[in-house]
Amino acid sequence: MTYNHAVLGESLELNKEAANWFVEEKKRIEKSKKASKEVMDSIRPMVERNRQILLKEKNQGK
Repeated sequence: MTYNHAVLGESLELNKEAANWFVEEKKRIEKSKKASKEVMDSIRPMVERNRQILLKEKNQGK
């Protein structure tokens, strides 16, 4: 039966393309997670400082 299009795993070439795509996508996701962690680590002191300022202001208002 012919469907005029390939199905994943139907050919060795298509299977290799899919495997390569998954490898590249995994690398991209890992790089994105690493960058996100670095950003969060870099702003954590600022967030903590702002939290302390807000707590002081809240306590002074009581």
